[in-house]
Amino acid sequence: MSKPEYPTGEPFLQSASILRHQLQQLHHQVDPYEADDELSEAVFVGRSMGGLISKMQVTESENDIWNAISKGRFDEVVLESSVRRKMAEASFFQP
Repeated sequence: MSKPEYPTGEPFLQSASILRHQLQQLHHQVDPYEADDELSEAVFVGRSMGGLISKMQVTESENDIWNAISKGRFDEVVLESSVRRKMAEASFFQP
């Protein structure tokens, strides 16, 4: 099992999204039936960019990130499906 880590050369929203996905995969691999409640109580430690990306793993974005990017509603923006998925993953998330 590989250790989750964020790619250092990517934009921070994308790096946070990649790390979030890696953590979800690891959680599912370790506890596929989601039977261990304590496994969801993790502690993240980071500094500098790692601190920002760690914070994005434990906070809820609501519409804040999307509203900083665009004045239009996300569901009204015309995007290719692959771009829409990536934008949604980077802009809307929960702990």
